[in-house]
Amino acid sequence: AVGGGVTLAAVGGARRADTAFDRFLDQVSSPIDVSAAGIEADLTVYGDAWTNLTEPIADIAGVRGVTPVSWMAVAYEIDGEPQQFFSIATGPPAGDSPPPGSHIVDGRAADPRAANEVTINEEGRRQMGVDIGDQITLRSYATDQYTAFIGSDIEEDRGPRVDVVVTGIHRSAEDISDNPEAMVLLTPAFRDRYGDQIVHCDCSFWIAASRSDADSIAAALPAVVGDYPL
Repeated sequence: AVGGGVTLAAVGGARRADTAFDRFLDQVSSPIDVSAAGIEADLTVYGDAWTNLTEPIADIAGVRGVTPVSWMAVAYEIDGEPQQFFSIATGPPAGDSPPPGSHIVDGRAADPRAANEVTINEEGRRQMGVDIGDQITLRSYATDQYTAFIGSDIEEDRGPRVDVVVTGIHRSAEDISDNPEAMVLLTPAFRDRYGDQIVHCDCSFWIAASRSDADSIAAALPAVVGDYPL
């Protein structure tokens, strides 16, 4: 969830069961209460979080795998105009079953070694009017435009403009939410090539685990995370 700054807030509780979507949520999700109240203004504090935390998180009892995630100030174009400057790039995973965060429903996943390949979600295909094999243009904020990135503001972008090819369509949580957003999933190679030119935050991790292990993993995470403001 991104809004009013890069802020994550997920709160679950009693739900109505008057729609198919509500009944689906009742079957597959658990009540959670998680909040990361914005990210630090100095994004350098997360600089080595991926390197220092991915393997230790994967070593927590019950964790099946970990995928580090970078939030990058990258926007896709529609009719020559950039949309929201927020895209996700994954990093080197750890564990036996790192979560992909999405499921390919058409085409193929982007090659993690290719900086010019992406997948888009189903809502992205609808909004952008593009399909597998099409080329899209990505726009970005330069590293000194972190204020606009953190505040979800719109200003003239000064980062790299990169043409990429859509290799597949994926389905993610966005596509089954009640307010879906178009999303571009970037490769590790994209972040490696352009990370020093684009403002980004290597400050998120996807963790795969059984629901029964969620509480013990949550209890163990603070000791592993330590002083990182995650």
